[in-house]
Amino acid sequence: MSAQAEERWTQTIVDFYADGSSVLSACTPSRINNEGNPQGMNPRSGNYGRGLGDYFAYRELLKKWLADGECEGLELDTQIAGS
Repeated sequence: MSAQAEERWTQTIVDFYADGSSVLSACTPSRINNEGNPQGMNPRSGNYGRGLGDYFAYRELLKKWLADGECEGLELDTQIAGS
């Protein structure tokens, strides 16, 4: 993926991040609340869809990319290692 496309994708993740630390701090420590420290969660390392992941929205995004026939910024290396 091009550096610009990667930065746009990261910005998309950050823009749609929902800070749920106040709710998550009351939960039992787990991977979802950063082992009991939700304030330490970083939006830049979150998933598509509010930081915790939205399977359905991501699936729709993938369907759109497939229907459009392209993924803007995707760069494929057509050279196979060792050939």
